[in-house]
Amino acid sequence: MKKVYALISVFIFVFVAAALASDVADAAKKEKERRAKIEKSGKTYTNKDVDEVKKKNNITDDNSAQSQPADDDQATASDDDSATQTQDDANSEEYWRGRYKDAKDKVAELQAEFDRTQTNLNQLQSSLAATSGTQLPGDAGGDAFRTLMAHRDEVKQQLDDAKAALDGLEDEARKAGVPPGWVRE
Repeated sequence: MKKVYALISVFIFVFVAAALASDVADAAKKEKERRAKIEKSGKTYTNKDVDEVKKKNNITDDNSAQSQPADDDQATASDDDSATQTQDDANSEEYWRGRYKDAKDKVAELQAEFDRTQTNLNQLQSSLAATSGTQLPGDAGGDAFRTLMAHRDEVKQQLDDAKAALDGLEDEARKAGVPPGWVRE
């Protein structure tokens, strides 16, 4: 009797699987036909298109204002070349990888400084706890502890700022149209 139930359940499973497979195949076929009917009429906009629209409408932003000379009468060919060179550098892979490396190195350096300060703070706290029965002259241990804590808090703030700058660099690169791999390891 158990074999009959097992055999019936296998047949039901195979029947349902076959029905579902044909539904999925039909849906895939319909989607393929729908995509074939769609015309490729979408336009891809590039940074060049955006620059043309900005020039046409006399729109400036902070980045373009910095790269353009303040007075057109005093602009020379060398100024134009240096502005173009700066813009090319800002769009180069080396530029973005260098900025990412600098930001990453700063975070690593501050993290190491924070860890050293925390270790020193822990050691001082342990030694103060061990010598709690003896009086240090002028509360020198407490002053050192407070100074070290203040330094740790300052380094922690700098570390948080550096991490935020690193995260902001990825957003800045994305907005500049830079490939994501240029600001990653």
